[in-house]
Amino acid sequence: MKRFFLIFLINFVFISIQAQKKNCYCKYYNVSEETLEDKITCITLPNENIKLPKGEIYNQLSSGDIILNNGEKITDRAIRYDGVLDQLILPSADDRVKIAVEKSTLKGFDIRMFNSNKILHYIKLNIKDIFSNNYEEHYVQLLVSGKTSLYASRGLQHAVAANELRIYYSYILVKEDGTMFHFLTYSRRYITNLFPEKKNIFKQQLRKQRNRIRNEEQLILAIELYNLL
Repeated sequence: MKRFFLIFLINFVFISIQAQKKNCYCKYYNVSEETLEDKITCITLPNENIKLPKGEIYNQLSSGDIILNNGEKITDRAIRYDGVLDQLILPSADDRVKIAVEKSTLKGFDIRMFNSNKILHYIKLNIKDIFSNNYEEHYVQLLVSGKTSLYASRGLQHAVAANELRIYYSYILVKEDGTMFHFLTYSRRYITNLFPEKKNIFKQQLRKQRNRIRNEEQLILAIELYNLL
């Protein structure tokens, strides 16, 4: 009898926890279909009154697709990337809270930019944090896909004195063999040194294109060029 009661109690507590998750989710996020609620779980976070950078993906909801771990897409949803928390945010009916999708349930997401046809592709990647030196799962933007892939981590740091958030970019380069490089600054010398096996021809081709790799656009063009060598 005691064993039966214990099993009943454990099941009751488990069901109650699951119900709380769903009720919490439904309370703040208006969903007409049950499918979204059933496929992802969300967490509630306090909302902070901090100035967000203008003209970036951080300060407004955009239409986008949520990509689950199994590759399935939940399409055309209002989403926003929170660069401070490194979380995917859903719209909330309560301004006092944020609704974040649990990172463990997602493979990534796509964001469609306002007033353009540009789509930003984000994936979840286990990278060495540039500040803590610990390996953590982060959302990173895919810039180049190929035998060598390039990603950008677009984080936000809180400038306490100005009570605003400032953007910092870092880049992750993943070679065909899985070797990963994470860097904040770069130059033509730094990038070509990452590819000793084709360094000379890589340099020659970059010089022909007059690409000194001084900005993100030139960095993207350089990695796309290397993938053709």
